Amino acid sequence: MIMSGSLICIASSKWALIDVNSKSIAKITENVINRYEAESKSVFNENDIEKIKQPEISTLPYFDFKVQRRDIDVNEHMHNIYYLDYAIEALPESIYNMRRS
Repeated sequence: MIMSGSLICIASSKWALIDVNSKSIAKITENVINRYEAESKSVFNENDIEKIKQPEISTLPYFDFKVQRRDIDVNEHMHNIYYLDYAIEALPESIYNMRRS
């Protein structure tokens, strides 16, 4: 049973203003800033997030894939929910099979 007032979830998101005509990120105008109150709190301290180091190998393995229509979002970009699917498909067989041992 969850106690009243107990924290059960915490999340953070970042948003961008998109120009629907050019389909690119638009500058946030003073008019938009004044209409919405910006939140100064942050869930995560970004300084605590460790950067991923680039591998020290000269050639990276690759695979070809074709983005399907179902993978495209309303902004005509590949929806971020599918990135993990493609990352799993890109794993070498030996690495993929390690999860089963």
